[in-house]
Amino acid sequence: MKIHLEFNRNLYLTVYAIFVCGALIMTTYTLLLLRAGAVNRAFEISGIHAQTIEDLLTQSLNNSRLIAASVLIHADGADEAAHVVDSFSTALAHFPALRSMSLLDERNRIVLSSNPANVGKLVPTRDYFPPDTGQGDGLRIGKPWEGRDFSDGRESSGARPVERNVLSLVPVEQTLVAGERRVTLLLGLNTDYFLNRMARQLEAEAGTIDVYRYDGTLLLTSDPGSRLGERFEDLASHFDFSVKEFGFVEHENRFGLKVLTAFRASRTYPFVVVTRLDQTVALQSWTRQARTLVAVVALALLVISVLAFAYYRRQLLSFRENAESARLQRINATVFDSSTEAILIADTESRIVSINPAFSAVSGYADDEILGRRLPEFLTPESADEFAEYVHACQLPERPGEMPHCGVTEGQLVCKNGQVLWTEMLSTPEYDGRGKIIGYHRICRNISERKMMEDKVKQLAFFDPLTNLPNRRLFDDRFHQVLVACRRSGYYGALVFLDLDNFKPLNDTHGHASGDLLLIEVAHRIKACVREVDTVARFGGDEFVVLLAALGNSHGEAKSQAEAIAEKIRLSLSEAYRLKPPGNGDQAALLEHSCTASIGAVVFSGQDRGPEDILSLADAAMYRVKELGRNRIHFHVDDVVSL
Repeated sequence: MKIHLEFNRNLYLTVYAIFVCGALIMTTYTLLLLRAGAVNRAFEISGIHAQTIEDLLTQSLNNSRLIAASVLIHADGADEAAHVVDSFSTALAHFPALRSMSLLDERNRIVLSSNPANVGKLVPTRDYFPPDTGQGDGLRIGKPWEGRDFSDGRESSGARPVERNVLSLVPVEQTLVAGERRVTLLLGLNTDYFLNRMARQLEAEAGTIDVYRYDGTLLLTSDPGSRLGERFEDLASHFDFSVKEFGFVEHENRFGLKVLTAFRASRTYPFVVVTRLDQTVALQSWTRQARTLVAVVALALLVISVLAFAYYRRQLLSFRENAESARLQRINATVFDSSTEAILIADTESRIVSINPAFSAVSGYADDEILGRRLPEFLTPESADEFAEYVHACQLPERPGEMPHCGVTEGQLVCKNGQVLWTEMLSTPEYDGRGKIIGYHRICRNISERKMMEDKVKQLAFFDPLTNLPNRRLFDDRFHQVLVACRRSGYYGALVFLDLDNFKPLNDTHGHASGDLLLIEVAHRIKACVREVDTVARFGGDEFVVLLAALGNSHGEAKSQAEAIAEKIRLSLSEAYRLKPPGNGDQAALLEHSCTASIGAVVFSGQDRGPEDILSLADAAMYRVKELGRNRIHFHVDDVVSL
């Protein structure tokens, strides 16, 4: 017996030691695997940043070339110079990537420019890259200039680079062929525009983005410690971009910090974009995972150690736990049956296996009418489609250790009498004897009362309780959306601000109840005069606001449409009102009342003013109507209120 016990103890210790070593080896392997994945993802992100900036620069240069070519092709006659300057200036108003567009003569002196101050400026291009071969219409990039434009700037050099925090530009020379003419175009790239895009692309603490010429001259950088115009002789050999278009490198920067670097060489122009991610920042997620994994493994080993030394005691406790578990299951079954909340349970095939009495009482289905049938049969078509997507999201993981993407969803269940109930659906996993997930049960519970309360809260938060029109809060949100849409599409919109002219006498004579009836009727009439895409809101009292969207792509067309709608509203509101005050019975005489509206309006494009300024202008136009005699429409145009 003693020999047998000694043998078992050694066996336990051997198994325990093998298990611990295996756990440590697997943990180390997992950490290395996770780190390699994190580094690869960081390289991919770095490459995406580099490609984005490279695409932006390439597109900007392409657009500049197309604009200049179009201007030069259509420029002829005595007014050619004026046409070119005006066309360049017009193009720059919509092209923030450039500071100026100029033409050079054969002595590299600016003869025409969108900035008149540049004319006559000598701009040496002998050291532009790539070197001038005198053939073709290629593009050459110069060293960065300090200054806002060529007129007040200076070219950087190795001895005098450009500081990161001062105004600067990057000169680009482009030879163009317009008909039989060959002209030299000089572009001044706006470094602030590209630096802002870089800052939005990559946060400063996460890394830096640099743009170099092929010869290593620094053109753009988001690194505050670098200076434009500095040259890095070993750039080409370090990244080998002469052989491959893009690549990744893991190395140390000049401060000794490890960085993950990706480069992207332009396929068209002589520049390369280099993105450097701080390895510490890039691997923060992996560091947290590693700490969590180590903590979990350490805790697991500690628990296993305790369990190994308490094996015999655990067997006894296991018996007691099984008995307690059976008792809890009986209690849960009792709670399920006696619960006042309607609950439905479906198996892993979405077949209904159980409903409690509360569910039968609410839905009207008896056990034999619903048990065994699939849950989607009792959902509305829309909810059935959403449930199918939800089930797909809860599919079992394909790889070991992968967690399923599953949560809680909502749907509408049709009762026996046709009534629709809102239900909350929860998936709970089912395990086999080895603890592996083999499917999910669906538990549905009635949340109709909660949905009703949510709808009421939403109605109170965003709509006027009297007229059921959007209130100021919802209006502000829609106004912001319309302004964004106008900026993107180039269409104009209009804001119509109106105030009832003869409302107070009705309130004073016949009471607030009659005034409320009038406001409700006014809301109906205004809504009948506008389109579905427009918004009618009540700000309080007898003030209403109409937001007209997508009226046209010119100011005149938008104003004509807005004026037509405003006139339709004015005529509709000026018709007599027949109100039936409450409290006088069914035979009470109708109350007739005449009421007009003072209407102020303003046309906007979303480019020049903010929402508060536009509201103020429309309000001022409305008050101008009050001064001129009411029952009119006035538009605010160029800071002047006019008919």
